[in-house]
Amino acid sequence: MLLPYRPPSDNALNMYYPIIVPESLPGTYKFWGNDDKELYENNLAVQDFGWRYRTKEIQYKLNSQGYRCPEFDTIDWKNSIVIVGCSQVFGIGLAEDETIAVQLQKLTDCPVINLGRPGSSIDYSLANNIQLRTNFPTPRAVINHWTEPMRETYFGVEKIATVTPGLSMHETYYKKHIGMLINMFGLDAEDVEHDYKYKAKMSSDTCKALWKDTTYIESTWNSLTADALDCYEQKKLDTARDIMHWGVDSARALAKHYAELIEC
Repeated sequence: MLLPYRPPSDNALNMYYPIIVPESLPGTYKFWGNDDKELYENNLAVQDFGWRYRTKEIQYKLNSQGYRCPEFDTIDWKNSIVIVGCSQVFGIGLAEDETIAVQLQKLTDCPVINLGRPGSSIDYSLANNIQLRTNFPTPRAVINHWTEPMRETYFGVEKIATVTPGLSMHETYYKKHIGMLINMFGLDAEDVEHDYKYKAKMSSDTCKALWKDTTYIESTWNSLTADALDCYEQKKLDTARDIMHWGVDSARALAKHYAELIEC
């Protein structure tokens, strides 16, 4: 099966999200991740009166595995487009109709399955590509919207933890980890960056082999990943409700890019 929801912990994949036990899924939520109520109220106070989300309602409707898509056993996988990625695909700060998946579905008139998981890594996406290939019918098209290459995922017995650059609480990890590589093996910062890019390329090459018998597309929101994989990079055109993630116009531009490459 695809990687399921895991309860939060101090450094787990869903550390910023409401503490939800599996029994509470599927469910519908007004806020999710860093798109929380407090941030929304703060944004209301500073955004202009024409701000889209003063009146635009957002609901995060999750299936029993924590994905923003229908239950897996109800999906016609062979006739669907599947898009895998992190919060940009999931659509943090976006209403359902604003997400990349739904906008692509409208453009192609094909079902589009949103397999985005906030905070996930390239390794996490690769794992789900393998699970998708192994356990489900081959989709009409598969899209990987890759995240930044430096995220590291650890697949524990009871939880899945991802370390993310840019988060202050993870700075200690990166300093110690990179320091150890320098001290033990004589690597330098350029070597470490090359390692992240090289592993990203391995994931990309693996997915190209997995999906050689169907339409396969790659893109990213991250410049380092775009350089490593030589794939399309979607620039940020606007912001979502949380004022951090890519917004509805960015999602629309990416959906249009995909639609041009897919025949339905």
